[in-house]
Amino acid sequence: MKKKITKKNFYSFHDSSVYELITPKFQHQLISSKAKENNGEIIFYTSEDPKLNKKNRIVYEKLAQKPNVKGFIFLHLQQLAYSGKIDTTLIKKILQYNYEIHFCKEDLSLYKINDYSKNVNNFIIFDKTKKLVNLKK
Repeated sequence: MKKKITKKNFYSFHDSSVYELITPKFQHQLISSKAKENNGEIIFYTSEDPKLNKKNRIVYEKLAQKPNVKGFIFLHLQQLAYSGKIDTTLIKKILQYNYEIHFCKEDLSLYKINDYSKNVNNFIIFDKTKKLVNLKK
């Protein structure tokens, strides 16, 4: 008897600030590919304009709804850092609610809260590197 493999459902978050570089269609393809890598599919996608809202309001609202999904997939980690620093509180909250969180560009997947602990240094490096890049502008 074959075992039935159920697909995971994910929410997808596009980055509207890079639409000129990466079209919504291409972002969706990248994010869908990440979902497939994790035996899943995208059931909902949205974006948030960081120029209008740097605090990830939509992500927090979706999380508060406790959706029946396996996790959230972002185009890149920068989406959680438009306020100037990575919103590690949001990352931890997502994981504490037993959701996965994935980032396409960084090829980073966090499945459990202990994955956050294993990656804290990466987040610190990301924040410091981002600040150095911003100084060059």
